[in-house]
Amino acid sequence: MLRRLQVLLVAPYPLGQPRGNSVTIERIARGLRQQGARVTLLSPAQPVPRRRFDLVHAFHAYRAGPRGLTLSQQWNAALVVTLTGTDFNHDLRLPARRSVVRRVLKQADALIVFDAQARQRLRERVAGVAGRVRVVPQAVDPCFLSRWGKGKRDALRRQWRRRLQLKESDFVFLYPSGIRAVKDPLFLLRAFPHLRRKHPQARLLFAGPMLERDYGRRFLAQAKKVPGVTYRAAVAPGAMPSLYAAADVVVNSSRSEGMSNSLLEAMGMGVPVLVRAIDANRNLVHEGRTGLLFRNAREFARQAERLLVDAALRRKLAARARSLVRRRHDPRAEATAHLRLYRRLLKEQPRA
Repeated sequence: MLRRLQVLLVAPYPLGQPRGNSVTIERIARGLRQQGARVTLLSPAQPVPRRRFDLVHAFHAYRAGPRGLTLSQQWNAALVVTLTGTDFNHDLRLPARRSVVRRVLKQADALIVFDAQARQRLRERVAGVAGRVRVVPQAVDPCFLSRWGKGKRDALRRQWRRRLQLKESDFVFLYPSGIRAVKDPLFLLRAFPHLRRKHPQARLLFAGPMLERDYGRRFLAQAKKVPGVTYRAAVAPGAMPSLYAAADVVVNSSRSEGMSNSLLEAMGMGVPVLVRAIDANRNLVHEGRTGLLFRNAREFARQAERLLVDAALRRKLAARARSLVRRRHDPRAEATAHLRLYRRLLKEQPRA
């Protein structure tokens, strides 16, 4: 049956863009294909394939859900919706979008969230979905779990630091995400000078595409005024492991997340993380065990300083985080969980 299973994955944004949703969908597609499913990916601007599918899986209830719902009804196919972050944390609360999200959630055959806390919050906010919500944690691509030898890692670190005009003595905090309001990189530009004044070797490296034009202009204008800040546009996915190797700490300042791919990647690579204490981040990063948390600029500076001055702390956090990711965020387990859900839906609700 697996080789005959036709699955359509509906993306919220054009595939290939350096966004977390694209990383998630493309990784899941690879995993499903490796386990025998026939998978087609559909971007917003792409025409709908002419053939029928057994199951439609939309990623993002607001941006991909309506199209997924229409196609599933057209083909009498099962519909699965993964809530990826902003659909649940923002769109469900906005009057102009709430009704669209609720309609999709109520008509989907199954809903996927990334952790148990998100499942509980969804059950509380949307009546009638409790029995259809499943938890499937995000996974991380195997390239971020490879055990690199110290020689190779050091060579990549030097190579990328030269490319970015960073000195070996610089202590680099890396923000590996798109420049958009919900990620709040402007917060880091306000908070970083508190650290930099005391530790001039601190550098803040932003690596990600400009995803919102007006916000991006504000960010670039402010970044030019902050000493020690470097901005580099999007890095090719295949180069991300090397970029992580060049960093000392990875930071996440998001005001909303589902489960951050970049944090999982950094943790899998053994790079310590410093993250804003929002629910999704706290479910992944446990204070003092797998990373450090901050709530405001003062806490950011204090926690960043702890990491900068204490190499033993960095090693301890990185080792525990890497172990956690290897145990709980395996891509094969992620694909298996999706296929198990697909098969159950098709068995319980056979389509004509």
